[in-house]
Amino acid sequence: MSRKRRKIILSAIAAAVAMMMLFGMLTPVLGANAASQSSLDAKYKSLQKQLSEIEKQIKQNEAKINANNKKEEDIKKQLAVINKKIEITKQQLAVIRDQINENQNNINNLNYRIAETQEKIDQNTKLYRERVCALYEAGNVSRLQLLLSSKSASEFLSRFEIIKKISEHDTNLINELRQEKQQIEQDKAKLETEKAKLQKKLEEAQAKQADLNNQSVQSAKYLEQLHNINEQLKNSNEALDDKKAEVEDDLREAHEELMRFLSSQKSTGSFGGQFIWPVRGAVSCEFHGYSGHTGIDILGTSGVTPVRAAASGTVIKVGTWNKSVPRRSAGYGNYVVIDNGQDKNGNSIRTLYAHMYDNTIRVHVGQHVSQGEIIGILGNSGNVRSHGVSPAITDLVSGAHLHFEIIVNNHAVNPRNYL
Repeated sequence: MSRKRRKIILSAIAAAVAMMMLFGMLTPVLGANAASQSSLDAKYKSLQKQLSEIEKQIKQNEAKINANNKKEEDIKKQLAVINKKIEITKQQLAVIRDQINENQNNINNLNYRIAETQEKIDQNTKLYRERVCALYEAGNVSRLQLLLSSKSASEFLSRFEIIKKISEHDTNLINELRQEKQQIEQDKAKLETEKAKLQKKLEEAQAKQADLNNQSVQSAKYLEQLHNINEQLKNSNEALDDKKAEVEDDLREAHEELMRFLSSQKSTGSFGGQFIWPVRGAVSCEFHGYSGHTGIDILGTSGVTPVRAAASGTVIKVGTWNKSVPRRSAGYGNYVVIDNGQDKNGNSIRTLYAHMYDNTIRVHVGQHVSQGEIIGILGNSGNVRSHGVSPAITDLVSGAHLHFEIIVNNHAVNPRNYL
C-alpha cells in the first residue's frame, strides 16, 4: 500500500473517531437538555398542583365559613323567638301564680266562713237543747203541764203559740245556718276545682318554660360550636394563605427558571422535532388536559409576548373575536391557521394559534410565513381558562395564554410529539 493511500485511510479513520467522540459528547448534552426541561416541567406542574389544592382548600373553608355564618344568623333568629317565648311564658306564670294565690285566699276565706257557720250552728243547737230542757225541768212542770195550767182558753192558746214559735225559730235558725254552710262548701268545691285547673296550667307553663330554657341553652352551645369551628377555619385559611404565598414564590421562581432554560435553547427546532415553540413559556394545560382540549396552552404576558410561526407555511385562515359573543361561546377568539404542507410521509400538517391579543395579528390569508416569524401577540381573547395557575405568576386574571394545536390529516395531535 502506498504511503499516500495509507495516509488517506488513516485520515478517514481519525475523522470517524472524531465524529464518534463528538456524537458521544453531544448525546449526553441533548439528553441532559431533555432531562432538564422534563425536570423543570415536572417541578412546575407539581407546584401548580400544590397551588391548586391550596386554593381549593381555601375556597372549601370559605364556603364552610359562609354556610356556618348563615346557620349562625338562623340560630340567632330562632334564639330571639325562643327568648321572646320565654319572656311571655314568665309573664303567664306570674299571672297563673297570682290567680292561684287569689284562689287560695278565697278558699281560706270560705274555710273560715264554714268554721264560723258551723260554730253558730253548734251554739244555736246547744241553746235550743238548753231551752227544751229548761221547759221540761223548770219547776218540774212539763210543756203539757204548762199548757194545762192555763186559767183560760185564751191563755192556753197563747202559751201554745209561744212554745210553737220558740221551737220554729230555733229549728229555722239551725236550718238556715246549715243551708248557709252547704252553700259555702259548694263554693269551696268550685274554688278547689278551679285551683286544680290553675295548678295544671301552672305545671304546663313550667314544663314549657323548662323546654324553652333547654332550647335556648342548646342553641347557645351550637352557636359557640359554630363560632369555634369558624375560628379554626379562619386560622386554617391564614396558614393556607401563608403556604400559598410560599408556593407562589416557588412557582414564580420555577417559571423564571423554565423561561431562562427555554431562552437558552436555539430557535431552530432543538426541542426534538421539526417545529419550534411558538411562545417561550411554561405549559399550563397539556393536550387533552381536560375534555375537548385539543392542543397545549403556553403561558405568557397578555399584549407583550410575541407569537411565532412554529414552522414555515401559508396562512389559510385568520379569525377575529366578535366581542358581542359571550366568552364561553367565543371559542378561539383571535386566531391564525397556517398550512405547513406535508411531511415526508405525505401527511397534511397545519398549525393553529389561538387567543391572540386584539388587533395584533400581523399576517393575512395567502401570506407565506417563515419559521420563527412573528404572526401576532399573545392575549386572552375568546373562551380562555386559567387552569388553576395563580395570577401572581403571569397575566392570568383574564387567563392570558397561547392555545397551540398541530393538526395532521384534519386530526389534532399532541404538539409535544413535534416540538
